[in-house]
Amino acid sequence: MNSPIVRGALALLALGIAAAAVIPVVFRPPELPVVRLAGSNPGAPDPVPWREPEADLRRFFAGADRHREEVRILSRERETLIRRLGRQPTGEEHLAVLHRVLAGDRPIGTVMVRRVPGTGGSIEVVIAVSPQGKVRGIRLQRQREPAEVAELLESRRWLSAFEGRTAEGGWQVDSGLLEVPEQAREPARAIAEGVRSALIVLEVAEAKGLPAGPEAHH
Repeated sequence: MNSPIVRGALALLALGIAAAAVIPVVFRPPELPVVRLAGSNPGAPDPVPWREPEADLRRFFAGADRHREEVRILSRERETLIRRLGRQPTGEEHLAVLHRVLAGDRPIGTVMVRRVPGTGGSIEVVIAVSPQGKVRGIRLQRQREPAEVAELLESRRWLSAFEGRTAEGGWQVDSGLLEVPEQAREPARAIAEGVRSALIVLEVAEAKGLPAGPEAHH
């Protein structure tokens, strides 16, 4: 993603990190996570692009006619994220890229795109969320899993099991609607965790996130 909003947000994060560096170490929280900025080193991940927005709008949001990109900076909410996620937040989770879906001027949902680890490389997950914070649907926009695993993970049965879920509870892939055979379990766990964490980040971003710049309309 090469959005001016995202570039500006990354610059603000960089300034915040530089300012924090002058504070004596004794005053730094013991669990301060490392925030990796896009382009700051060769291994730093860029925000994941939304590759097929028009098709996904038709798939998940009947009546949508456009979307706008919003970016929320969450670096001040580190402790909230640690508590909600149950782990240290990643650099991507400090900078929430939200694609607001609109019908006219009325927001009817949000799309987030997450990158999670798979057995054959990264898996990119498109997550469509209702205004009530419930999953409307998900899609794997990129994956390189073995054919038998990809067939399981892209099956209508498994993807539809995410519909209606919220950030709270019910994310095990060893039993219940999200259960998959053993050969697909590890990437399935990564996808489930990616969707769960995206919903948490969305809730925190909407409640406490700092706007990063002007909205970009599409």
